[in-house]
Amino acid sequence: MLQPRLLAIVLLVAFVLAPLAPAFASVPRQECVPGVAPGEWLGTYSQTYTASQSESGLNVTGTSVSTGTIQFFVSCDGAVSGTIQGTYNVDWTITGLVNVTDGCTGEANFVIEQGSVSIFDGMPLFALPGVVSQSTNCSDQAPATDSVTVNMQATSNEGGVIFSDLPFLGDLMKEQQMNELVSGEMTTSTLSTWEITHTDTHTVLGVTGRYEQYFLQGIPVNNTYTATVDWQDAAPGGVTFQLNGVDYAGAQSGGPDTWTASMPLGDLPAGVYPMLVTATTASGQASPPSTKVVVIVPMPAWGPAANFTTLENDPTIIYRGKALFPKEPLEYLVSLPAILPLIGGDWGLRATQIQAGIEATSAGGPETDFITGTGGLALGGDNINLNVTGNTQTTMAADALTFDSGQAELSLPPYAYSKQVGLLDLVPGVSAVYGKPIIGDLLKALNSIMSVTGTIETQVTGKTDLGVENNEVTIVAGEVRDDLKVSLVANLGIDGVALAYVGGGGNGYLVLALYPETAVKDCKVNLFFLAGYAVFNFFTGGTIAADQYSKDWQIAQCEKAGLVYNPGKLEKTGAGPAEFTLAARPAGWQAEQAVTLASSSGAADITTLVSAAHPGAAPALAVGGERLAFAWVGEDAARPRGEAFEVFLRLYDGAAWGDPIRLTDDAAFDTDAAAAFAGEGQVVVAWATNPAGGLAEGDALDEAFVSGMEIAYVVVDATSGAVVSRGTLTQNATLDFGVQLGADGDGGVWAAWQTSPANGLVGTAAAPNALLAARWDGAAWGETQTASETLTGTLWWQLAAHDAQTAMILADTDTDGDLATGADREITALAWDGAAWTARQLTDNEVADLAPRAAYTPEGEPAAAWLSGGQVVGLTSDLTAVPQVWLAGGVGTALGQGRLVAAEDGKLALVWPDMSPAGPDVLASKLDTTTGTWGAPEPLLASADAQEASLTAAAGPDGSLWLGYASLAVETRSITLPDGQTLDIPAAADIADLAVTQVADYFVDEEPVVEAPAAETPAAAEDAGGGGSRVGVIIALAALGLAVLGAGAWLVLRKKK
Repeated sequence: MLQPRLLAIVLLVAFVLAPLAPAFASVPRQECVPGVAPGEWLGTYSQTYTASQSESGLNVTGTSVSTGTIQFFVSCDGAVSGTIQGTYNVDWTITGLVNVTDGCTGEANFVIEQGSVSIFDGMPLFALPGVVSQSTNCSDQAPATDSVTVNMQATSNEGGVIFSDLPFLGDLMKEQQMNELVSGEMTTSTLSTWEITHTDTHTVLGVTGRYEQYFLQGIPVNNTYTATVDWQDAAPGGVTFQLNGVDYAGAQSGGPDTWTASMPLGDLPAGVYPMLVTATTASGQASPPSTKVVVIVPMPAWGPAANFTTLENDPTIIYRGKALFPKEPLEYLVSLPAILPLIGGDWGLRATQIQAGIEATSAGGPETDFITGTGGLALGGDNINLNVTGNTQTTMAADALTFDSGQAELSLPPYAYSKQVGLLDLVPGVSAVYGKPIIGDLLKALNSIMSVTGTIETQVTGKTDLGVENNEVTIVAGEVRDDLKVSLVANLGIDGVALAYVGGGGNGYLVLALYPETAVKDCKVNLFFLAGYAVFNFFTGGTIAADQYSKDWQIAQCEKAGLVYNPGKLEKTGAGPAEFTLAARPAGWQAEQAVTLASSSGAADITTLVSAAHPGAAPALAVGGERLAFAWVGEDAARPRGEAFEVFLRLYDGAAWGDPIRLTDDAAFDTDAAAAFAGEGQVVVAWATNPAGGLAEGDALDEAFVSGMEIAYVVVDATSGAVVSRGTLTQNATLDFGVQLGADGDGGVWAAWQTSPANGLVGTAAAPNALLAARWDGAAWGETQTASETLTGTLWWQLAAHDAQTAMILADTDTDGDLATGADREITALAWDGAAWTARQLTDNEVADLAPRAAYTPEGEPAAAWLSGGQVVGLTSDLTAVPQVWLAGGVGTALGQGRLVAAEDGKLALVWPDMSPAGPDVLASKLDTTTGTWGAPEPLLASADAQEASLTAAAGPDGSLWLGYASLAVETRSITLPDGQTLDIPAAADIADLAVTQVADYFVDEEPVVEAPAAETPAAAEDAGGGGSRVGVIIALAALGLAVLGAGAWLVLRKKK
């Protein structure tokens, strides 16, 4: 049977003819596209198509006759909708060699979708996209549809010949129906006629929705539709909007030509719904219906769990949902042994949940939304918030809402924080020295309370992919990784007694898989710490260099709720005791050099005065007006080490530093110098010494040696550097050590030191130490006084003086007789009232109180600060009051190496060497005298590559903060672990630079800016009370200024020096 090509020919030719002959009557309505007559257009078409051929002995004749109706709706804005409907009959014959007669019939329908008409070269130009549907008995084919777009133009507004981009398809007969019977070209002809006219009846010109165009099934949405009606001078009756068989009565909106109706869309099943809008006149005549398509998109299987809500965002609806992964916050932890320093405890994710926003738009197409959430990293008892970010993408189309992709990131940028840890927790083996004479009791007391600051650096990276699995949006891939680094470098001093050296750290990582279930993918931790002590700065036992006290904490694999490790490896055991001996000069040792090297770091101006010094040089800085004095124990390269430690001094005259002044030159053992100005004319330097000397490298520290320790002094002219006086403050057969000096406002200097009849560095209940004191009055030392004879367990104490009649010593003391316990340590104040020393216990609680710092303000007000249960507390003016919290935490026993500095006008600052999150530094906290609160500790030097020790500090008369200290470079040392792995750890160098630093204007308040008053005109002055009143104002201000100055209030008027 013949293929149905005649059907296609008839139908497509009908497309060309049907819409193209509107009369475009001019109707007085709302302003429209020029040359376009809006409204309904009706017409008919007919087309006769013939094809013939007389070749190869055959006469072929075919005829197709197609007729139909045309109905267009042209809106005011040029939009075209409507249909062309028709039928066709096909007859054809073949005569000659064969004789065949046959025929068939068919129907065709073309629906215009979003067509338009415009004027081009003065004539209507139609663009008509649409869908062709056909049915025929010309073949066995089922009814078919196809989408086409036809562009055509009329020669005039009244009709005429049509030009179209749709070709006549006569030659297709030959190609597909006749090529088997005949050869050669077919002769074709087409005769088409049509008629189309604009009707005068009222018409619905167009329908628009407030929201377009796809609506999600099951989500409540009320959409308002607006119909524009051309009543053609008829009296309006009403407009009906019909959707899914339900009629909604329209309401006028702004006039008779505009009608609206609101209808719910959320309850409609998924599908495509034609909304029919009909306008009815007052006489009951209904217009042809205008069609508006409403599309309801099926809810995807994963959609209900997203709990979509809607946001009106004209002209669209935004659908917003969310998904939580996992549904309950995730907590997945491995357990590091509690004895592991700094990071022992839980490690992993805590309270972590991804919240994925899922957004779609009724406008259709792709839409993105953000991923947020909560996340926590658990590490060693600390919880750190994680960042959760990312985005999702969906696509809304007529037939589906799809979840295209999603990716979430869990992250923590490199984050560093500080944490306190006990010395015994780092290196358990140091407890082995408890039984050593001279130092055993000191170290037992020290280890019970000493804490050092370690820095933990951690970084979290993680990605998860989201997708649809098992009909829900969920994680389909992902993992999270935490990398950590631990660093610790500490050089802790016990005033004039001992130094504790600590260094070490390590690294580790934890990788958690998040799909298909949360599990440990990989985990590893390696830590290594070294520790040692030095007594009298130069006798060492187990220094970092010797590696005698060390501990490696090595973990190979972590698992959920447990750890794969060797428990015996992590026990708190360590090396046995070592002798405290005078250490030999290390390989590559270099002699120290006096230098004057200036540098700066932020607000700090640094002057290095000695390079390559011994770490135990223990420099001391003194401030006297604009003069400075800097004393230290240097090492004479020309002498053997046992005889090489000498006391040196450099003076600053307010403009330049002088050369070193050698205060000792003998074989005596000298250590731990202190310095203070007596007025501004003298500098007093005192130190501990064993005049007998006779030491050699490797000699052990024994009772015979320490019982010969005395306190020596030198008084130097501050201008010339000449020695004014020299001698010793003690001459006995007991251990004297730890001398401190404090300048007073009467031009004198107080000295205080410990003495131990039992030759112990710390007193015990059975054999307490004593605190002695004496005062230099500018010409001679006064009588030695006993400030306390019951000094038990004291590790830190400090002297402060105001004048000849006022001085105090604060000390931490053990109150239960057991040096291995810390909670019973209390603070005792020893006060000099001009006649005697009296003791008062300032604390009585159940926490360790230690590391007291003391000062007097220039006005004579006492100030005290100490560590109490992990907080820094303090008192000012009244030492019998209840201590106030100055710093709530984060400060360890490094405060014992710090200073409480008092400046004019009640200004106070605490400075101490410690670890900051960025590394070792000098930290400072300053009192805000306006609010009475203390600022957060801040680093002063930004010296992460160096560690400061032996810190002294004072306020200058110009409001500067002055610091003196030893600076030890932080080196990286490679440690080989038992399994052969290497680990790089930080450790302090075995040489130091000795430096002085000025932080200019540290205690100077910013002066307020006072705007000058506007100039007063003579007339204004008269209005204010006459010219005489100005004199009265001047007198009043002058009187007020004298009163302020008389009260000593120089906050604004004081001139900076």
